[in-house]
Amino acid sequence: MTPANVVEGLSAARFQVERVCGLLVASSPEYLDGCPGLLERACSVIAEFRPWLSGVRSDPEALAEAYRLQFAVRHAARLLESAREYHAKWNRILGAMTGGYTPRGDPAPVIRPGRVCLTG
Repeated sequence: MTPANVVEGLSAARFQVERVCGLLVASSPEYLDGCPGLLERACSVIAEFRPWLSGVRSDPEALAEAYRLQFAVRHAARLLESAREYHAKWNRILGAMTGGYTPRGDPAPVIRPGRVCLTG
């Protein structure tokens, strides 16, 4: 595997992650439904090229692309965390409005299936 192939793979993964960021910013349900598939593809590309990453550590182009990918992943993580916090707050409001409060004074829990689940 040449350094150029690795750079191309990292770039492809970054492109997928940047598309996810764009969809998260748009934040409509239709757009959010596309995020898991894009993230899975990005992870697959990264996994495919991972064995060759150590061989291109001294290549400046590969290193630059790896940093761009890292930046995109961190940006996506911040957007996902913001979305999680936003929905958690709205769930608390919805719980209080529909179920009142628990004996401890917390809003009643709202049980709904999640739309996106990432583990790390």
